[in-house]
Amino acid sequence: EHLLKSAIFAFAAPSAPVELRFASLSPTSGTIEWKPPDNPNGIIRNYTLIYKETNQEKPAYTLNLGPDDLSYELHNLSESVKYTVSVAAVTVSTGTYSNINVTTVPETPGSPRNLRVTRAGSSFLYVTWEDPLRSNGIIKQYNVYYWRQDEGPPSNPSKRDSRPKDAPFHNLTSLRAYTTYVINVTAVNNAKKPEGPAATETYR
Repeated sequence: EHLLKSAIFAFAAPSAPVELRFASLSPTSGTIEWKPPDNPNGIIRNYTLIYKETNQEKPAYTLNLGPDDLSYELHNLSESVKYTVSVAAVTVSTGTYSNINVTTVPETPGSPRNLRVTRAGSSFLYVTWEDPLRSNGIIKQYNVYYWRQDEGPPSNPSKRDSRPKDAPFHNLTSLRAYTTYVINVTAVNNAKKPEGPAATETYR
């Protein structure tokens, strides 16, 4: 009887799905795709898909998909987070899981907070700010832009400086006295886009 059960299980359990891959759709969604196992060992009744945050103790999400489903869109993921995704074919029993680790793409960071500009001399301004409320990844640096208000915002404002992530301040020097300036500060993270929206302050 034991040998019979072992033989049935060996026949029924399919091998792992092949060519498991993930394609990002947005910072919070992506498509997981696969191909049927090379050795189905029977009729595939459905696929089981499991995904969870790799480094968290949060419970995994389990989905039962149809036998013809070879892809699935995952939504409501967290940005810039590593996930483990597993897919197995099911006949009489569940087969071997195929696993992949994926990382969702980061979104650009939010605007720096509490941008302040103070005069440090007749031709100097001292600019400070705080980290964005949502970094959406790892902040790499800050970009500081400025221009004279009477000239209007240029199409490509000169970047005065790039500040390291742990230095949220900057000195603007050699400015024209009694002139109104517009100062923009943006945060840069590891997203594909260059930088997030600017925090703006006008100093008269």
